[in-house]
Amino acid sequence: MARDGAPHPTRSLMFGRMFSKLLKKDQEAPLSLEQPQREAIIDTLVFAMMADGEMTSEERDELDGAFDRLEWSGEFDREAFLDESIARANQAKKSMDQARQYIAEIGGRLQTDPIRDRAYEMAARIVCADRDVAEAERGLMSMFIREFQIPEARAVEISASVHKDFELL
Repeated sequence: MARDGAPHPTRSLMFGRMFSKLLKKDQEAPLSLEQPQREAIIDTLVFAMMADGEMTSEERDELDGAFDRLEWSGEFDREAFLDESIARANQAKKSMDQARQYIAEIGGRLQTDPIRDRAYEMAARIVCADRDVAEAERGLMSMFIREFQIPEARAVEISASVHKDFELL
C-alpha cells in the first residue's frame, strides 16, 4: 500500500507475475516444486506481507490472485491453506523467537538452495513493493537470510537486483 493509503500501482501487477517467475526464471533449469515447497513459498510470502502489520484486504486479494497461478494438490483447498498460513504468521509475529523458529521451519520445507533463494527474492519483492522498507521489514529479511542459510554474497546479489528493480539503491 502506498503511503497515502491507496494500493500501490506496481503491486497488482507484481503478484500476478511472481508465481510465473518463480517457476520460469531459469529457463534452462526451471524450478520444480513439490506440494510442501509450494506451501512453504506461500507461508514465506504471507509472513513477508504481514511484516509491517496486518494484511490488508487489497493485499489478500492480490495474494489470492497470485495463488490461483500456483499448481495446488494440497490436503486443504487453497483458501483454507491461506487462512491457516495467515493464522501461523500472526502467531509467529508474537515474538522474535517464534518468528525465527517459524522461518527456520519454512526454510526446512524449501529444501534446496535455489528454492530458498527464490523464496527470499519473492519476499524481498513484497517488502520493497511499496518502496518504503520499515525497520521491522529489514529485520525480517535478515532473519530470512539467516534461517534460510543464504550465503551473504548471494543475499547481497539478490537484494541488489530487487532494489534495482524498485529503484531503491
